[in-house]
Amino acid sequence: MLNVGDKLICKTEGQPETEFCIRGEVKKVEGDIVTISRALKFGTLPMHKDLTLPESELLKYYTPLDNQATDDCPVNGSIYEVTIVRTGVVFVRAATSAAAMDLADHLTTDHVNWSDDWSPTDAEERSDYDGMVFEEPDFD
Repeated sequence: MLNVGDKLICKTEGQPETEFCIRGEVKKVEGDIVTISRALKFGTLPMHKDLTLPESELLKYYTPLDNQATDDCPVNGSIYEVTIVRTGVVFVRAATSAAAMDLADHLTTDHVNWSDDWSPTDAEERSDYDGMVFEEPDFD
């Protein structure tokens, strides 16, 4: 049974998450009727209308995020350093593709047309870390 504050993610049937991945947070539960607020990928693009459905119907399309935890993690979980890769492009004129790659490799980052998309590439467990630790998606 869903409760107010539960966080959900739209089922993607094995597809990777994109910037269009719909997430939600339960705002209200009245009997079997559940209302969730929705946002696209970590709340960066809020949607304008809440979704209200019977819980059984809602769970056909959404799954609670808590159910995605792995059983082999300690109760409090481990800290992982996750590498994030962002894509960008730059246009260069060169005699060969190798020369173009070399030229691009020597440009500063302010010359790159960066995409808003990014993706995690790997995760390494860390016991020594300095930085903010996230335990749930950012829905704000």
